[in-house]
Amino acid sequence: MTWRGKHHVTIRYFNDGATNKSRAVQIWQILTGSAFRRETLTYEELVGLLGNKNPKVLAKQLGHIMHYCSQNKLPPLTILVVNKSTGRPGGGLTLLADRGKLREQVFTYNWYGIYPPTEEQLEEAWDAG
Repeated sequence: MTWRGKHHVTIRYFNDGATNKSRAVQIWQILTGSAFRRETLTYEELVGLLGNKNPKVLAKQLGHIMHYCSQNKLPPLTILVVNKSTGRPGGGLTLLADRGKLREQVFTYNWYGIYPPTEEQLEEAWDAG
């Protein structure tokens, strides 16, 4: 707990009862930072940041973000997560036509100028995807 005067704020941690939608919020933060720094991440690096060891757990979590971006006409943020061996996003990314152009759109988009999606928004995008 953090105290602010007479009121306290309860700190929530992503590891506390993590769900696909809560991890998607966490990944959104990681990927927008990566976009700002013009960096890609391997699946292994990303799961390491999440405190996990199995990259296969990312499919649904990244899917939430992929669908949200697509449905809201945002550049495909998930293009920044790549296979360590190939340097390419996984086959689940539906927009693979011109990876270089799409990655540049992600790098130059003003991600910090928009409110990040909520768990509920990401879940709705997944359900509609």
